Amino acid sequence: RRRHRARLPTRGAAATMASPPRAQSTNEVFMISPTAFESNAQATSDNHFMSTTADATGAPASAGEPDDKYASLLTARVVTEHASLVRVLREEIGAVVHVFDHKREHGTPDAVFPNNWFSTDRQGRVTLYPMRHPNRRAERRDDLVKWLKDRYGLTHTKQNESERNERLIDMTHEELNVEGARFLEGTGALVLDRIHQVAYACVSERCDENLAEVWASTHGYRLVRFAAFDEHERPIYHTNVMMSVGTRGAVVCRPSVSQETYDVIARSLKQTGRDEVIDIDFKQMGAMCGNVLELRGRDGKKCLLMSRRARESFSDAQMAQIENAWDAVHVAAIPALEEIGGGGVRCCVAELF
Repeated sequence: RRRHRARLPTRGAAATMASPPRAQSTNEVFMISPTAFESNAQATSDNHFMSTTADATGAPASAGEPDDKYASLLTARVVTEHASLVRVLREEIGAVVHVFDHKREHGTPDAVFPNNWFSTDRQGRVTLYPMRHPNRRAERRDDLVKWLKDRYGLTHTKQNESERNERLIDMTHEELNVEGARFLEGTGALVLDRIHQVAYACVSERCDENLAEVWASTHGYRLVRFAAFDEHERPIYHTNVMMSVGTRGAVVCRPSVSQETYDVIARSLKQTGRDEVIDIDFKQMGAMCGNVLELRGRDGKKCLLMSRRARESFSDAQMAQIENAWDAVHVAAIPALEEIGGGGVRCCVAELF
């Protein structure tokens, strides 16, 4: 493995700015229905969680269906899966869910995973992120960015220009950096402890370590950066498939990092109140056990959202840990999105603070 020493948290330069009371999770989310979803050929080079051999029903893609019929079957399947996820969020958790769609002409096959191109926080900031693949950059549609600006009061006027510049953090120029493009794909690349303001980041082609440092300084976070690999010694493309952080618990794919790195991560988690650290293995990471998300449910309950594949992969002992750290567990079945898209329930949800 390429050696990459885990960095102990260092305080970002902006950490002293005043902030509202901190909470790990939110009750409001932004989602894109996969109305024009398809396997993203541009992403297969570094997202090794994607399957290129399964169709919408799990059968081999070479089963002989015409391309247009296969596309229609796949769209129907993933739209149904996504609707079931939205239902879990709205009806079971009690979340406020804003759902948008996309069209073939947008050229955005991965739009169902919006948490990579923007994030929000309790200080009313919207951050736009540099994306590695061109068709993922197209997900930052003008209408969606305008919706975010309007929601957070960032529509440009002379009166609010100064505040707007402080609260709209646009890092997308890094995609065209003349000295070499650099990428940092939102809360895919950064797993955030929003209470203690610690950002965990595994370095990859989609997570530039220097950009992560810039992000931490700008947002007032401490950064724990490290290298993580899958069982084939390939770099893990996004941090949020190998770990997740909640208010009282966390999930970490222990064999994906060195023992030294694990000790740094675990110590940081324990010191910030995560009494339950659920260690998962490579097989469980592949089943999206790391791609889970805490949301705030009714009466302030800490709810952990996971996919059916993940729930079926956690052991009884691990579920006991999870039930000790979270008030409720909610499950949605999205197998086609996971297999073909290479992302889980966390990837489908962009948090609105």
